[in-house]
Amino acid sequence: MGRKVVAGANGKTGKVRIGSTELCVTEWNATEMADEEDTTNSCSDGYNEQEYGNKRVEGSISADWDATVNPVASAPTIRAGAELTDARLFVETDGTFTGVRCHFPLINVNDIRITVPSKGKVSFSFNFKNKGAYAFLSASDYSA
Repeated sequence: MGRKVVAGANGKTGKVRIGSTELCVTEWNATEMADEEDTTNSCSDGYNEQEYGNKRVEGSISADWDATVNPVASAPTIRAGAELTDARLFVETDGTFTGVRCHFPLINVNDIRITVPSKGKVSFSFNFKNKGAYAFLSASDYSA
């Protein structure tokens, strides 16, 4: 018996660009959140009520590190506390950029982790939060 292929298992790849640099990502994720304020009061008829305020995006990026391009013993230009400009997260299908695409004029790096195995590839990952405006764009909104 063979394994049934899950629809979408082939032909999709994530891309990340920060400025003009494309990272060789193994994974990225982005979660949009809104601050929740509890507005339950004596007029709520026994139900919880809430309103939503400021929005933000938090996420993480995991990537491989090409030591020939960045020979210094740390991940390329990314440090905890750094502010990175023009971060773009893509979903690519069949050679064209489609699906969810995020654009962050500014992101702040919360932390960075570098993994150096005794053999194999060096990888790094970092968590980020957007700073200010951001957009989730469709293929027609933003050219790759």
